[in-house]
Amino acid sequence: MRAGALRHQVEIQSPTRTVNDLNETVLTFSTVGTAWASLTPEPAHEITRAGQTVTVQSFKVTTRWTAGLTTATRLKFGSRIFNVTSIVNPDERNDTLELQCLELK
Repeated sequence: MRAGALRHQVEIQSPTRTVNDLNETVLTFSTVGTAWASLTPEPAHEITRAGQTVTVQSFKVTTRWTAGLTTATRLKFGSRIFNVTSIVNPDERNDTLELQCLELK
């Protein structure tokens, strides 16, 4: 993989469940690392969530192989959040990862 193709630095965030002051369990995310990646937009589509129509943008994110990424992981690029929906390790070579991600708008 050419390093020049990986021009976006993203934060890798993992979920953590914490209890707030009201004794409620809250899902929060903390940054566990950074990675250089390429972000390739794919066709957007609309979904209905809680009676609202929401535009969802799909992205293919390519990065160097990183241990510990799961579909519970999310990526942060600036103020944008990308939820990882699938992870492919091409040829099982532990060289690169192709992540399918959704960005809610």
